[in-house]
Amino acid sequence: MKDVIPRGSMTALVTPFKGDGLDERAFGDFVEWQIRQGTDGLVPCNVAGEGSTLSETERDRLVHLAIEAASARRPVIAATGCHCTERTIARTRQARLAGADAVLVVTPYYSRPSQEGLFQHFKAIASAVDIPILLQDAPDRTGVALTTATLARLRRIPSILGIVEPGDGGAAALHTFPDRPDFVRLSSRDELAVQHHTVGSQGCLSAIANLLPGVSAAIQEACRQRDLVLASALHRQLLPLLAALGSEPEPVAIKYAVSCLRTGFNPAPRLPLAPPAAASRRAIEAALAHLVDTPEAFAAMILHDETLAAERPRLH
Repeated sequence: MKDVIPRGSMTALVTPFKGDGLDERAFGDFVEWQIRQGTDGLVPCNVAGEGSTLSETERDRLVHLAIEAASARRPVIAATGCHCTERTIARTRQARLAGADAVLVVTPYYSRPSQEGLFQHFKAIASAVDIPILLQDAPDRTGVALTTATLARLRRIPSILGIVEPGDGGAAALHTFPDRPDFVRLSSRDELAVQHHTVGSQGCLSAIANLLPGVSAAIQEACRQRDLVLASALHRQLLPLLAALGSEPEPVAIKYAVSCLRTGFNPAPRLPLAPPAAASRRAIEAALAHLVDTPEAFAAMILHDETLAAERPRLH
């Protein structure tokens, strides 16, 4: 089993489409740009990547493309979870064969299993596939939440290396896990990325890192260095943009924002998601323009990001 510790800014990669399929070239270029800009990890096929609308063939292909583009320079954590244990195991096996460093497995949705069902679900996956597993507790999307007691049982499984916590911190926020000091905790909300560090988080599964990977990574590094003054200052600059991005379901707004800064990036989501409303587009454009037009603060945030500087005229 690979030795991987997902920490820092883990980009929940969006998926560019082309016609009825994937835009493979755009995705590969996007992953390469993410790495150049300093992201700490790559997570394809998650909610931000519209994983629920991807075919099994497309999921496999995206994982392969991410691994190929990363070339072992950053960990690739493939999102493989769904409502079906058997299908999740099959996806996890495929991710391992492709060379993924770990998998992200969300609690099963729609069926709303009991706590015993949740435990048996994750145990079955860990027993079937030799790969590190990150749990994802997302009750706002799945209708079910891991309890403290269930999480304590799951921590006894060595291949379960950590958890992506919900917005409120969930069961994971209640303890520091003395039984598993190596147990990783990541936030799932960019809005709370700094706040979660104060209660033990080691990073963030970040959607805004699709747009500003260097900034997101810098915030996480400042938190790791316990420089919460710098982390908070950087984070405050993003709040208007985060508010604008919250106007549409994930990842509709973030894909549109990426298309504003990356020429040729198709922002179109797949049904049942629809393109952003005109008011949302205007709010996103205004937030991006304000961010770019804050020279000193933005220059410090983007760490001399030449790509954004070149694209700046598109915001006016």
